[in-house]
Amino acid sequence: MKRMVMSVKAIRWLNYRNEHDQIGKLQCRYQAGGQWSQWTDQEPSYTVAEMLECLILRPFAVTYVMCKDEWKSLESQIRKTDLQNSLPVPGGASVDCRFVWDFRYDPEKVPPELIDPDAISADDIIDAMIALPGPPPGWAFPQLVPLLCSLGAGEGWGCPPRPTDPTGGQPGDY
Repeated sequence: MKRMVMSVKAIRWLNYRNEHDQIGKLQCRYQAGGQWSQWTDQEPSYTVAEMLECLILRPFAVTYVMCKDEWKSLESQIRKTDLQNSLPVPGGASVDCRFVWDFRYDPEKVPPELIDPDAISADDIIDAMIALPGPPPGWAFPQLVPLLCSLGAGEGWGCPPRPTDPTGGQPGDY
């Protein structure tokens, strides 16, 4: 449940950022002849749009840091293969890659609810639950539905219409 809230909070926080902002980048180096090269920036960098895509396409299953780890793993393998195939070193070379956060998106700089499950409160969980259109997959607490209804959960939860809900038509049709 906390991971779901962390995901929702990350989506909300990132939605206010420029989608082209760089969250971080990959840097790689290689070892040939016993010497390591300098770390060099690799393209492409990891952007807000890519992080949002990860969080949204895998809803409630991943967190801010998990999305970064997935991207780093995939991109590192691509870069390592590219570098190993392009280096004219007999017998090949060792390649090492690391992820470097942009300072604005470093886990130490973002809201703690994005990275620390202990920062998630009961109120955060309730707010996230009533914002959902209905129970999440595997919901095992039907006894809580009346409580969520009184807090504003929608009809997808099996709640009766609220007195403030418009009758018929679309919202805004007057």
